[in-house]
Amino acid sequence: KQIKNEGYTDLLVINISSGLSGTFNAFRIELESVEGLNITQYDSKTLAAGETHLVEQALELAAKGTKVEEIIKALDKQRYEDSLAIYTINTLKYLKKGGRIGKVEGTIGDLLNIKPVITVDEEGVYVTLSKSFGFKRALISMKKLFVEKFKDSKIDLTIHYGDDKEKAEQLGEMMKRTLNIRNLTLSELTPVLGIHTGPDMFA
Repeated sequence: KQIKNEGYTDLLVINISSGLSGTFNAFRIELESVEGLNITQYDSKTLAAGETHLVEQALELAAKGTKVEEIIKALDKQRYEDSLAIYTINTLKYLKKGGRIGKVEGTIGDLLNIKPVITVDEEGVYVTLSKSFGFKRALISMKKLFVEKFKDSKIDLTIHYGDDKEKAEQLGEMMKRTLNIRNLTLSELTPVLGIHTGPDMFA
């Protein structure tokens, strides 16, 4: 109602991946009853900083008067071509308890000290991108994946961390030595996400 009263004609709703949360569907049901607005709901098929960057781009384009259809095309390009969202964790325990294990392999990983590097695929669910022996090697593997994808391209990088800010800072410095980083952001994981991954994680 407030949006309509302020004179807006279009509403673009960007939700967390429907493959990881019921939020998208809850919004969809509620939005069906809204009248007087042209509503476009966008399933980001990602989360956290991956979604943040999509929202930021949508805001920039909307401020220029870009049509919604063109904004959606730009978001698709960023989501499926120009971005990479990955994380590693020290234990799979929290993903299992939260039911967010998805297609992540490695039930036996905890026993063998195998640490997965996990991404959100095009369906918006967690899948294993690579595996490493030990946490340190998993972080190095993450760096290599970024180098392979972006090479010398200028990028914005957000590092999410659980309860080890110092290690996140070290990871940021390691990334800066290898990648062409325009903006580096360190962001503590929110409790909602932290409860699914545990405190010992980096994204």
